[in-house]
Amino acid sequence: MVARLFLVGLILSSDPLATVDDAGPLTQSSVDELLAVILDRTLTIKEYLPSRGLLPSKGTILVREEIEGSRFVVTKRALKEPGPWSIRPYRRLQQQADTTRKSVYFVIVDAIVINQDRAVLKVGVDITSPPPDDPKLVSIQTCCCWGTDHYQRDNTGRWRFLKRDNVKCY
Repeated sequence: MVARLFLVGLILSSDPLATVDDAGPLTQSSVDELLAVILDRTLTIKEYLPSRGLLPSKGTILVREEIEGSRFVVTKRALKEPGPWSIRPYRRLQQQADTTRKSVYFVIVDAIVINQDRAVLKVGVDITSPPPDDPKLVSIQTCCCWGTDHYQRDNTGRWRFLKRDNVKCY
């Protein structure tokens, strides 16, 4: 049995599903626009992503499909073509770790809150590992970093990075 320890530092909204943007209810396309900026920053600014050094410098970079604390997911519409990205649901990331018997590192985006021209979300790197060889042992995650990012739309409607705070590393 594998136990995963998740430490989430900041609750960004009591109801992120009810968040609205400029045009009304938040849509997947609004989330895709923001994710495109985040993923582009991850490639172009090596220091942008906490724990970026855990991801491969060449080849495929995995992105967890699920966005915890949200009804939205990471979609291909958020990716620039061509790119190194591969979006996978968590269960497939865990299957890969189980099959290869190696830890799998991936980009996470969680707890997205968009209110008009401001956005706050958690972004970083996470890991999933195969179960220990001895079923009596328990695996506890002690890796990776993420931070709370703040973005604002400029007068052209494009998302601009403002700051990162609450960086957590375990």
